[in-house]
Parts: sequence; structure tokens; C-alpha cells
Amino acid sequence: LKDFNLLSCREATGVRILEEILSRKVMEVVDPTMLLCIDDFYEIAVPYHNMPKEYMLCYFLGDKKWQRRYSKKVAKIRNIPIFYIAHNSNELDKKNALWDVGPQEFVSLLMNATCICTDSFHGSVLSLIFHRDLFGFCKRDDSEKTSDNSRLKDFYKKFSIENRLILYETCDPINCGDIDYIKVDQIIKKEKKTSYMYLKKILGY
Repeated sequence: LKDFNLLSCREATGVRILEEILSRKVMEVVDPTMLLCIDDFYEIAVPYHNMPKEYMLCYFLGDKKWQRRYSKKVAKIRNIPIFYIAHNSNELDKKNALWDVGPQEFVSLLMNATCICTDSFHGSVLSLIFHRDLFGFCKRDDSEKTSDNSRLKDFYKKFSIENRLILYETCDPINCGDIDYIKVDQIIKKEKKTSYMYLKKILGY
């Protein structure tokens, strides 16, 4: 990596690690999906069939059962049905499991959900882009060797929504506060500008 002319990373923790190892400057940039405009997503979105007007969408990559229980609690408070993008055995017996979800349907489901519960990094990114009512979770415990929690924590901190990263089942969904999307959009705009300038530098513009 020392031979690379320029280096970038999308997580603040990753930037710190690389700079410490390499003793050189590493640029922090946004995830590439955030460089797109929302109209770009509308162009590719394909509606999933027979979805109600309001619903909670759960997209979990990990297997933490308490996160599913927490989601049910939020859905009950919101008084909306839950749908699950089936990913592992936890969704096998779910009444509203969605099995045939491709990339285009995935975008549409997130775009139109009333509320989203996810431990997915990109599920979180798209939820912010689409201004959804987001509840985020970590796939693993911090103590697990394969934990990649830092990128989720960095992401939620960067966009000032740490209160929406639910770390414990006892967290109260009523008192976690609303997402200030005016502030979020301002941060996205600033970060996009920085990342675009970096890309132009790479390309020699």
C-alpha cells in the first residue's frame, strides 16, 4: 500500500488503522452509493408485488434473536406489519418472509418502507438516502473476533444518528429521538463534495 499514490477508506476507524501502519495520509470518503442522486435509485427500483402502503422492513444479516424481538416491539408501537427479507434460518418460519428479492426490488422495498430495522451497512446507507425511520443494529458483539461493528458505529456517528444504533434490547424505541434529516442531508452534501474532489484528483481533473 505504501506504493499507492493515493489511499482512501470509507470508515474513520479504517483511516486511523491505515495511517498508523503506513505513516502516511489516508483520505476518508463516503461509500460509493452515497455519490448517487436519489433519482438514480428511482430509475432502477422495481416495486415488490402486493406490499401494503405502510410496513416495517427487516433486513438482518446476523442471527441475533433479540434484534428480531426489538423489531416486533417497534412495529407494535408503529402499528404496522413486519416484512422480512429472508437471509438466514431466523426467517424460515416468518409469515411475511420475502424470498425473491433482487437488487431492484431491494431498493424499492427500502425506498417505500415506513420503518427499517437492519444490521446491514448498506441497508443503513440507503435508509438515510431515502429518509426512512431507521433502527440500526450490529451483526456481532464487539468481543467477537469477526466483528465489523466499527464501520457501522463510524457511519452512525458521522451522520449524528448514534441514538439510532441500538446496542441493547433494553433500549427504548420511544425515547431514541427522531432523525434530523435536514442535518443528515447537510452532512451528506458536504461529504459528497469532499469525495468527488478526491475522485477528480485521482483522475487528474
